[in-house]
Amino acid sequence: MTSQVGAGFRADPRLCAGILLFALFSGSVSAQSFPVEPAAGHLRILSWNIELLGNRNPPRSDAQLLALADRLLGFNAAVIAVQEITSTGNPPRRPALDAVLERMGADWQAVITGINGFIYDTTRVELLSAQALAQLQSPPYSSFYTDFPNWQQDFGNSGAPFSNGSNLSETAVFRELSSAVSFRVISNHFHFGQTFGFIRAYEGEAVRIYVEELLSEKAEADLIFVVGDFNAQPGSSPHPELAVNDTLSRVPKANSNNTGILNAGEVDLDHVYVTEGAWDAIDGASAFVIRPEDYDETPEAFEATYSDHAPVFVDVSLQGVAVASAYSGSWYDLSHEGEGWLIEILENGVAVVYWFTYDAEGRQMWLVGTGTLVGDTLTVDELFVTGGAVFGDGFDPADVTREVWGSLVIVFSGCDTATLSYTSISGFGAGDFELARITTLAELACLTGH
Repeated sequence: MTSQVGAGFRADPRLCAGILLFALFSGSVSAQSFPVEPAAGHLRILSWNIELLGNRNPPRSDAQLLALADRLLGFNAAVIAVQEITSTGNPPRRPALDAVLERMGADWQAVITGINGFIYDTTRVELLSAQALAQLQSPPYSSFYTDFPNWQQDFGNSGAPFSNGSNLSETAVFRELSSAVSFRVISNHFHFGQTFGFIRAYEGEAVRIYVEELLSEKAEADLIFVVGDFNAQPGSSPHPELAVNDTLSRVPKANSNNTGILNAGEVDLDHVYVTEGAWDAIDGASAFVIRPEDYDETPEAFEATYSDHAPVFVDVSLQGVAVASAYSGSWYDLSHEGEGWLIEILENGVAVVYWFTYDAEGRQMWLVGTGTLVGDTLTVDELFVTGGAVFGDGFDPADVTREVWGSLVIVFSGCDTATLSYTSISGFGAGDFELARITTLAELACLTGH
């Protein structure tokens, strides 16, 4: 990623839109300094450390839990990454969270393994998978336990990355129902305390390596959001570790850099980091903080009911986002059974198309060409037909002839549909086919927004 300003920070002209919104609203204390609703076609991803939900002393009252539920609904988010959701017993019980979800309604569900997880609106997104990232404590993600074999003696039982397993990062993959595009969110609560910055460094490195691994596998879209309570201001670990190799960029906040309320103080502890593809989907290239003054509340009242942290969110537009390589597979025209195409999407938008068809005498004819994929359009300027050689022991590469047969253009209208247009210079004229997918590649989800 380019245009880095400081560790992990990315500047973008679209930030001006967010700053303008702040300027428009800042004249009145009671006016929200953030977009109250996402723009049309946008989805809101919000992160909030809901301070010790389920284990506060004194506990939140029933009225406070209902107010918390109403506030969560009012944020208009489809996915809410949460931190500090505590539980009791085995299997874990979370009565405070259950009360909040009951108030929010049957459309809202939660997936939480430890203290980090997600609350999501099933009318807007579908949960595809979720996992507590226990593997981040071990190589190749972290070498902490090798570097500090006596860590318990030196730092105490919780003095290890992810609090020795009790504070694991949680990841989930969601699909937006309106666009059919999938995206991943990782909810984090990095280690607390000024003396444990070196542990946050291990945690940040582990999360970044995990994201790099996901991207290298090319099994999902480059739409990854790393969010949560970082327990550190920009410039301190885990920020530099997350920004290594330009894997992730921190999304600048348009209206406030203060996510603390009272106990946390005036500090910038809660953040959103994204991959390249996710950056391009963010509305205005900006994150927003929701402050007590946005609701005419005092910090004391806000913290008493809600949290010592302020929520942070981004609005994203997933319409038209696609994983180009997911178009790879076999295709055919329903009216032309016995004829078909094999499409391979390679690196850097290069594509290979094989056309299995017949010549004018009814003999099998294979056409092959290399082209480029730009957006939803694959163009092959030269399709070749080969001949001259014979099968088996008599095959001689020198006998192979290659003749240009023509060209074709394929326009993908969805994960499983496309239109193919061809032009032949070998006497077959021009025409069109309506293609349907027959097969897909394993573990390569089509995430197109069509």
